[in-house]
Amino acid sequence: MDDNYARIVRDNLFRLFKDPPETLADHLPAQREKDRYHFQAFGEKCRIDPGGILLGGEPQTGALGILISLYALHARAEPCRIEPLRAYKEFPNGTIYAGAFVARTEQTLLPHVDQIEACAKVISDTLQGRDASKMIHGDFSLLLWPCPSMHWRTSESIHRRKS
Repeated sequence: MDDNYARIVRDNLFRLFKDPPETLADHLPAQREKDRYHFQAFGEKCRIDPGGILLGGEPQTGALGILISLYALHARAEPCRIEPLRAYKEFPNGTIYAGAFVARTEQTLLPHVDQIEACAKVISDTLQGRDASKMIHGDFSLLLWPCPSMHWRTSESIHRRKS
């Protein structure tokens, strides 16, 4: 029996491959092999095709599958704009997510902060990250890119590109 996450992944892949954009391989970016796309995601080899998603050789029908399928559905040529960083409560209707973020992310990670900080270089190297302490106040901070087309672009570099 299919669970809800697996259904979401399957539906996202159906939408993506029903009429895939010619530029999909460039926007991911990925190596295209017929209707299969190969790229790095979450520090692993990833393959996405109409039949599913493999990450590190394992089928992804849960949260990672949803994230990767949404990434593929919405991959665009334009670079991601990351600055200024904003909290959930700064987005329209974002306040409703703040409690869930605290409960599901902050509180989950809190007991592991020392280990995360000790492994920051490995984490950054694996997830295409960098130190973000100049952008964010705190003991330490990392800005991570788990998928390949999420390029480092500051608001300053985006502004220079448009000029």
